Amino acid sequence: MSNDFYTSTILPFSGIIIKICRAYTNTQEDFEDYYQEVCLQIWCSRDNFREQSEMSTWVYRLTLNVCLTLLKKKKNNKQHSNSNDLPPEAIEDSHTFSDESLNQLYAAIKKLSEVDRAVILLYLEEKTYQEIADIIGTNPNNIGCKD
Repeated sequence: MSNDFYTSTILPFSGIIIKICRAYTNTQEDFEDYYQEVCLQIWCSRDNFREQSEMSTWVYRLTLNVCLTLLKKKKNNKQHSNSNDLPPEAIEDSHTFSDESLNQLYAAIKKLSEVDRAVILLYLEEKTYQEIADIIGTNPNNIGCKD
């Protein structure tokens, strides 16, 4: 990955990439793996960006897709792993912030479903319903109402 690509494409969106990866991981090691995979996928998919949307929308969507895919793989691997593994509740979140309220926010977000996590993260980024819908691939009406 070239320095120019990292500076022009990854760095401007690193904040949201970090937030999304953090919302879908429980350990620092997983966070680093997710972040690295997102950066790799942005690099590998750069020619697929057709400028039909904002670059930020494309990065958000790609980041969410990578995180959801890795989360699904991790769940599938846990089903096939040793029964002596610790339950998910026993895994300590090793990437904490000095601000306790921020730690509490992430703990609450992690209790949501995968899709709801995405919606709340984007809502907290002050994205419109239309932008959120574009990023997660749904209708804006589905964002504003919940069953």
